[in-house]
Amino acid sequence: MQANDPAGGALPITLDPADGDARWGWRPGPVVTFPGDAAALRLARVHLERGRAAPGARVLLAAAAAALLAALLVAAAGGGAAAATAAGLAFALLAALALGIDPLLVTPFTPRLAAVAAAAAVLAALAAAREARRPVEEGAGLPPAALAAAALGFLAWLAAPLTPLYRGGHFVFHSSIAQEIWQGRLLLYALPYPGSMLSQQAQWGNVVVPHPCLFHVVVAPFAALPLPWFYVAVKGALALWFFGMALASARLAGRLAGPRAAAYAAAALALTPATFQLIGLGHLMTIFGCWAMTTAVAMVALRFERLAERRTWWTAVALLTVCFLSYTAALLFTGLAFAIALPWLLRRHRRPALALLGASAAAAAAAFFIYYIYWAGPFLHESVPRLLHGSGAAAPVAATAGGERALGPRLLALPHKLAYTFGTPLVPLLGLAGLALAAAAGLPAAVLLLAWGIVFVLFCGADLFFNFLLKHHYFAIAPVAVGLGVLLERVARRRGGRWMAAALLLGLGLLAARVALAVATGGVP
Repeated sequence: MQANDPAGGALPITLDPADGDARWGWRPGPVVTFPGDAAALRLARVHLERGRAAPGARVLLAAAAAALLAALLVAAAGGGAAAATAAGLAFALLAALALGIDPLLVTPFTPRLAAVAAAAAVLAALAAAREARRPVEEGAGLPPAALAAAALGFLAWLAAPLTPLYRGGHFVFHSSIAQEIWQGRLLLYALPYPGSMLSQQAQWGNVVVPHPCLFHVVVAPFAALPLPWFYVAVKGALALWFFGMALASARLAGRLAGPRAAAYAAAALALTPATFQLIGLGHLMTIFGCWAMTTAVAMVALRFERLAERRTWWTAVALLTVCFLSYTAALLFTGLAFAIALPWLLRRHRRPALALLGASAAAAAAAFFIYYIYWAGPFLHESVPRLLHGSGAAAPVAATAGGERALGPRLLALPHKLAYTFGTPLVPLLGLAGLALAAAAGLPAAVLLLAWGIVFVLFCGADLFFNFLLKHHYFAIAPVAVGLGVLLERVARRRGGRWMAAALLLGLGLLAARVALAVATGGVP
């Protein structure tokens, strides 16, 4: 191993395994201490001479505990003994492979992995207890397979950013804003002023775009914790929001096509590569916005027939207000999805459709007066003229008036963009096909979800001309997962269909594992 001294040279450091029993001791190896100012040292290269060394007893115990807790997770979700045993054995095998391939990374992480597995098992038990107490009028509870898939997803979403090599992209940027808000600087980010870090950034050419700071307000109380635990709490919140999205997708798919579709939808969302990609890039506001939109639209879709009832209507107003304040893209995509679905809903379900229109208007008004009113003037007077005449960014987008030459490369790039987010363009296409199949029955929930999918298609089309950021991809994670659940349920009815569905989920899982591994080892961003 080498370390750079303050003068710029390289200091070789040799570790003698004889200083400690690295094979069978309670500690996995000798402890390295650096004399003087250790903060000035930078590790240039680490080379591990493994020989016949085996993990220490502490590491083996932590790995075994993590495998046992993974099995308990499946059992707590309601899975049978065979499923729990299979999950525990698979987890133990993965831990053994990880220790064999990269012991330098996995050894210090193993105790954390056991703690994350314990948290996931507790979460699965709580979700199962909630489902058991679900009122009869709300329909059947989620199947154990859906709960287990969501809880295993939570385990992966929390474990990936807790590794020592996680980089996090914008994670520290957004966490620092939350810390400043906890220290009393809320108005610094909620009100427009020159140089606002959230709504006026250099990469946009300093164009003012409203970016609500609700995410930062929600996680700001975590800043009362010591800094390392603050980061852990924020990462836990991100994993919990994805867990909620998996449950919401499962509930929607279950309403459309039964319990087996619910299990497939939860697994599809847990295995979506974009979820890990967002964690790796540190797009924390996007994650919060996706959760808020999924929660609000799922509530509206599941209780659409009762939307005219006072209590349900006010619940919808509250959730839609949170959705609109969570992220500007959530406001845009939710509004467009409702605008597409409402003409059909008004013709066939007039009373609840009018209630949805009123709830959306009330939520939009509340969001406007809480936040957007302060940014409306700067956006209309400063940003809109600049956007119409070029944003002023360092690399202006080429004009599309050149005709077909500009459209061809953009059309060819579309599959690559879909693959970047979903692992393969096949995933969103199959998801949209599943939504179309569900909408054929004419259920309001299916129509709302199909409208959500249509928004995704429209923005993919607009992306051919305006080169949008891929926010519309991320905000389509939930409807694509629901569509996959419905489609896989149809496939599973056929002879050999369950094996086909399992093969598709396995392929999706491999794509997700590749992204999760890149996040855990610092490869994303």
